[in-house]
Amino acid sequence: MPKVKRKKNVSEKNPATLIETDPEVKSFIYQELAELNPYVSPQTVIMVIARDPKEPLEIDDDNYELAQAEKYAHRIAIVLEEDGASIEAESFNNDIFDAIRTAKSILISRLAELQEEAETPNERAELINSYSSNGQLH
Repeated sequence: MPKVKRKKNVSEKNPATLIETDPEVKSFIYQELAELNPYVSPQTVIMVIARDPKEPLEIDDDNYELAQAEKYAHRIAIVLEEDGASIEAESFNNDIFDAIRTAKSILISRLAELQEEAETPNERAELINSYSSNGQLH
């Protein structure tokens, strides 16, 4: 798939509006999410969510960068849900394209780790369920 050329002023708009209405951003999202195909089934629901970067976050010692999130214009989460289990990854950036790309990369890393730990799809679903029952993954 060819890479999407970006408009220079895209990052100045509301992130939720960009995700829902900007054809350039929507095309980029579909392009990036295609890389999740090896990790999802037809029943998997994939959501790309624009969140308020200034909204309070739960912060732990491992995620100091999250404490600095208020500096960024975009907070993008990619959430996968299937059979009551969910896993998500979130990214902050001043460029919506970079935020989407980074969230996808984080999610793929987590999914690859889960895939290595679980030998069958049922074991993978159970593992994701155990993670999601302990709270959302960020």
